[in-house]
Parts: sequence; C-alpha cells; structure tokens
Amino acid sequence: MADETGLAGRYDISVDFRRYVNTGPTTQEERPSVLSVLRATLKGELGLQLAAKKGMYDVVIVDHVEAPSGN
Repeated sequence: MADETGLAGRYDISVDFRRYVNTGPTTQEERPSVLSVLRATLKGELGLQLAAKKGMYDVVIVDHVEAPSGN
C-alpha cells in the first residue's frame, strides 16, 4: 500500500458508511462487496480514490521462529 495523496501529517476522521449501504432487507446476492462500499465511501466522503498499481516495496519475510533457549 502506498500513500500518494501528497497530504502531510496525520488526520483523525469520521466516516459514515450508511449512505453507501442499503440497510433494508437484502439477499446475499444483492449485498455490495466490502471493497465497493469502501471505495464509494472514501470517494464520496473524503474525495479519495483507491487505485490498484504495481510497485516496488520493501518487505520482510519471517519464515521460521523458535522459542529462545534456556542457556
């Protein structure tokens, strides 16, 4: 995940998802995906857009862990 907003600092926000989800009775097929609701909410409430991009990122992979020895 990369932040390309160009906004400096940290922000404390409150987002209301209810506008973007049908709260009436629905079937499983009628329910929107979590990702579609998140995208619509971020765009509608904050003007932010999620976009998939390929990029290079530093990653640390831990493939094995052991308990410390008693010495």
